[in-house]
Amino acid sequence: MQGVRAEPSEGPPDESPGGPLWGDLLREALAEERARKDSLERRGGVMVTASAFLSAFVLSLLTFTFDNISELPRVETWAVWVALGGFLLAAALGLVVSWPVGYSEPTVAWLEKINEQSHWDDSHKTAAHRVNQSRLMTLRSYRRVNGTKAGVVTAALFAETVGIASLAVLILALIY
Repeated sequence: MQGVRAEPSEGPPDESPGGPLWGDLLREALAEERARKDSLERRGGVMVTASAFLSAFVLSLLTFTFDNISELPRVETWAVWVALGGFLLAAALGLVVSWPVGYSEPTVAWLEKINEQSHWDDSHKTAAHRVNQSRLMTLRSYRRVNGTKAGVVTAALFAETVGIASLAVLILALIY
């Protein structure tokens, strides 16, 4: 064993391909987008509930404050209409966010096709690549739709804020 010399190494050998790492990254990103979708849809439902409550509050306040709502002074009338309009718009936008929207997910036909016996002999690399392609397609769809939903939630929050500000004006006008 004396004459055998070890070859110099150029670092640790690459034990496995990087595909599984990229797959994990895509899996995590897709899980985050699915959680974001659920969060946005919950916020849409909250907008509907809060707007309905606040609209009922405005109408109850007017009913208990005035015998005849048509006799409201100009500022209070304006504040009532803006508040109710803001709450109605926020509720409508909340419904839009909560409305079921189709996301691009792998179809059952595609899943059945890749589950055929002929694909069971695909290499690990080929299968991982196809899975990642599917995740990427789904992720792209979720990002696009969730971006739109986030914009609608922001608009609903703005409308509800306008409604709350008008409600505050109404209350202050009724107090003074």
